[in-house]
Amino acid sequence: EPKGRENECAFVFEKTLAGTKLIKTGRPGKSFYELLKKKNPSQAFITYHFIIRNNVNKLSQPNYELNEKVKLLHDMARGLDFQHVDFTGNPSATITNSNGLLEGELINALVTRLQQAAGKKSFADKVAKRKKEVGQTFTQSKNYVQRLYDQFPQLVGKSLVVSDGAGQPVKLATSVGRLDKLITFLEDDLLRNLLMGWWWKREHLIERGNCYHLVLFLDGQAVNDAVSTHLHQKYGVNPPPELVQNPFDTLIKDIGQKIYGEWLHITDGQGVCWWFTAPIPTQKSLMSEKRNFEPPNSVEALLSFIEHRLKQDLYLRLERDPKIPHFSMGKLPVRVGP
Repeated sequence: EPKGRENECAFVFEKTLAGTKLIKTGRPGKSFYELLKKKNPSQAFITYHFIIRNNVNKLSQPNYELNEKVKLLHDMARGLDFQHVDFTGNPSATITNSNGLLEGELINALVTRLQQAAGKKSFADKVAKRKKEVGQTFTQSKNYVQRLYDQFPQLVGKSLVVSDGAGQPVKLATSVGRLDKLITFLEDDLLRNLLMGWWWKREHLIERGNCYHLVLFLDGQAVNDAVSTHLHQKYGVNPPPELVQNPFDTLIKDIGQKIYGEWLHITDGQGVCWWFTAPIPTQKSLMSEKRNFEPPNSVEALLSFIEHRLKQDLYLRLERDPKIPHFSMGKLPVRVGP
């Protein structure tokens, strides 16, 4: 973290004729060694090896860009040749081939440079700009969701993930066109009179291509009525109680494979589709697990989910496309009431 207390040292040393003695370890020093320990990418979102040893502009996942703070740390650390140092975790240890320079002294130099650079207005403006952009996208999403709930008090959200698959790379315009076809299929056919709106955000993975976190907004009362009619037609006057008590689960089971089949058709058999869950499924199948956003806490749960997805852009985000946004939503409903 380049921004910290002004002039805060990572380590305080006392030098005498008898030698150099470590007096105090500051917060930056503790933070550096904590980052150093996280060598496995599964242990941390961003690791020391990832920041310092690699070229930060060549990420393992293409089409992404890191935030300004990480890029600053990378540039400053490599300017001090950190990539050539095998740190021991001991600030009093002497760095090999360094004419007696201690680990802690080199880290202090890095912290000083970071504090100086982070104090410049140009850097602060870049950080503030990204934060503002993320805040604006969340405000737009929040207003959309709230407007939907004003119009449909029993609105329910269902989170789905669809991706282009790991076949040949797909142009962004083609990928978005595919998603538009799926949404049209849901609005005009499969979920007609049930789907009141939608929201999505795009990600990109080598193994999945373009991925879309898609939230479907359903009219809860309409779903209850439709499922009840369907069950009575299928089972008569006494349908299984568990199906009646969980109409949304019943709906998901009924439409899941149909959505997956349509997505396969749209993507020429390459697409992958699943209800949002973790970890990502390893097979091409629509997973039965799902994330529900049902009353009474559906507004809060939905907004928390959307905010989490959007705030990832504070740390790692897709490179901008001048014509195609990386998130979108349905048409804003007409405001209800005064």
